[in-house]
Amino acid sequence: MDIFLSRGAQDPEVRIRFPAEPDTVWPMLTELDEHCASSDPVRIVGTSSPILNLTQYISSADMEEAADIYKLNALAEMVDGMSAEEQRTFSGALDAERINGLDDVLRIAGSLDSFELFPNIKTDEELGHFLVDTGPITGKFAFPDEVKPCVLIGEDGNIFNLIGIAARTLRHHGLSDQAEELRERIMGGECATYYEALGVIEEYVHITGPAQEAAMMPGGMN
Repeated sequence: MDIFLSRGAQDPEVRIRFPAEPDTVWPMLTELDEHCASSDPVRIVGTSSPILNLTQYISSADMEEAADIYKLNALAEMVDGMSAEEQRTFSGALDAERINGLDDVLRIAGSLDSFELFPNIKTDEELGHFLVDTGPITGKFAFPDEVKPCVLIGEDGNIFNLIGIAARTLRHHGLSDQAEELRERIMGGECATYYEALGVIEEYVHITGPAQEAAMMPGGMN
């Protein structure tokens, strides 16, 4: 992984290949001092990496701190060890998560098994349709026996619409307290992403289509 450093937009850049030791990086900072008109702090202005969106998430690294240099070394080694699919997942996860420095970037790089990449889905609504349509087919979601069937497949994937349908299902089964609890958990800030909100819904109802619900209800198909 190559990292480009500079002080100002009009100043020259230096290129450093990571992993790199602080004793290699710091003389390059001195070189910048000699050629840059700006007195701004040295910052990362670009990267050459399979992770095309990486620069914006590591630009706050302090290149005068050995700790940050070692974190960049760890990141470079992790990226080099990723498969092409893992690199794409990492790139998408960076855009999806809240990043506040190198520690967050390293955390995501080390937990890629917690993410799934849906490359052809561009909106929350498309993601909602995809998850409710394919969940029963892929078998990725397990539901306790007491979870009530809820027809969400084929419905508008807007999360507020799905919350409303799930809450009505719970109230229909005499579970008004759970309906309110469902709303409060999602709307109260527990969920940072659409995927997390859908996961909470799945704790309360079993996502189905119309035919599947008929088969699960008393007197339905066997």
